[in-house]
Amino acid sequence: MLNLSRIRIRRIALIVSLSAVMLISPQLELLAQQQGGQAVAVLIPYRQGDKWGYSDARKKLVIPPVYGDAQPFEGDLARVKADGGEGFIDLSGKLVVPFKYDQVRAFSNGLAVVKLKGKHGFIDKTGKEVIPLKYDEAETFSEGLAEIVVDRRHGFIDTSGKEVIPPIHIDAEAFAEGLTPVLVVEGNRYWRIFIDKNGKEIIGKLPDDSIGSFSEGLAALANYSGTWRYIDKTGKEILNLGARYLQARKFSGGLAVVKSEDGKHGFIDKTGKLVIPVKYDEAETFVEGLALVKSGDKFGFIDRNGVEVVPPEYDFAQPFSDGMAAVLLNNKWGYVGKDGKVAIPLTLDGVDPFAQGLASVFGGGKLMYIDKSGKEVFESDYDENAPFSEGLARARLSVRWGCIDTSGKIVVPFKYDYIERFSEGLAAVVRFNMWGFVNRSGQLVVPLKYDYVEAFSNGLALVRLVDFEIGYVGRDGTEYFEP
Repeated sequence: MLNLSRIRIRRIALIVSLSAVMLISPQLELLAQQQGGQAVAVLIPYRQGDKWGYSDARKKLVIPPVYGDAQPFEGDLARVKADGGEGFIDLSGKLVVPFKYDQVRAFSNGLAVVKLKGKHGFIDKTGKEVIPLKYDEAETFSEGLAEIVVDRRHGFIDTSGKEVIPPIHIDAEAFAEGLTPVLVVEGNRYWRIFIDKNGKEIIGKLPDDSIGSFSEGLAALANYSGTWRYIDKTGKEILNLGARYLQARKFSGGLAVVKSEDGKHGFIDKTGKLVIPVKYDEAETFVEGLALVKSGDKFGFIDRNGVEVVPPEYDFAQPFSDGMAAVLLNNKWGYVGKDGKVAIPLTLDGVDPFAQGLASVFGGGKLMYIDKSGKEVFESDYDENAPFSEGLARARLSVRWGCIDTSGKIVVPFKYDYIERFSEGLAAVVRFNMWGFVNRSGQLVVPLKYDYVEAFSNGLALVRLVDFEIGYVGRDGTEYFEP
């Protein structure tokens, strides 16, 4: 986002909190049908006073408001709260899981974590406790296993409840590519071992002090003496880098960044061959086929063969976006293409990344949008511009925000204190601390009356009134709540 007053790139992040929300899901996953390309909730959480139920899109109550809280449906079940406990109901409103739990979580692999009196277990979609509530902590299933904790010892269970990895380990990590490192103790010595999803020890008693998870079939390990090596999933040492490097990162796209003792960076392949010399002061991962590198105080880009497509000769550079990268030299900005050639001369005083074929720039005393040839598409009379998203770009004129289209035409009038990014064709806007939503035609479809809103997802947005009452609104502004 280009700020004329400071001639620099910045992104405005609006941080808000919602301390009064009870069981609100950040994803708002809903049972939905498609209407005109947009998801529409079949059953919507509906609040009536301090009670929640469910209605259809026309606000006709389908499930009476008798609950203390209600989550959007996830498939054919929804989490609800009543009588001091939490449970699940189905689409008919039938209580499938009774209100006897202190906490219920979303289903994963057909099972949901439940908590009662400090103990955790799992239920299936019929409400049956298929895994007893006997664990101090329990996580949702991932890769077919769930991490559990008993007396501060970690283990894993499968969906049948079998403790394939007994809770005997001091620490454990999430599975990656079918293996996970766990910490075990033997006497006064601590070891890391890798186990598979059957709980079988695949790689045992690693003497290394730093152990990474597997990526592309290899894991990086290091000890306090500074020796780095990579092992495969059998524990076989594939690469031994010795003490040549201070750091070795995960493999990505067949290459891994390494750092030498003198602080220089390069890339190795899976044979350990140094395919890109350790000569850069900084090296980032590849984006759009090129990696940003720094040599001395200059920036450039290399390809996977180590070819300096863009030689390190710039004072600063941004990662590639939409096939173009912004570069800075002698306080002037321009752009290079993926062929390494200067696509737009370095004559600009400020730039934004390209998005949807256009970029906001400042040069020659004016703010404007240019295309990838550097041609001015239209001049901007605004003090701050943002990259295009969903065909519109946010802009600020003095203290007011609006939106323009790719021709520069004003679509959303400049009368708001701030505008969030568009999501599902709607953007949150605020004026005098009151929030609402506009569509891509600039129409205020949800009035400015809320002191907090979340982005639309599957046709609904969570909102909060000034009196801390919460509820959902539809894309047309329909409120699914009443006093």
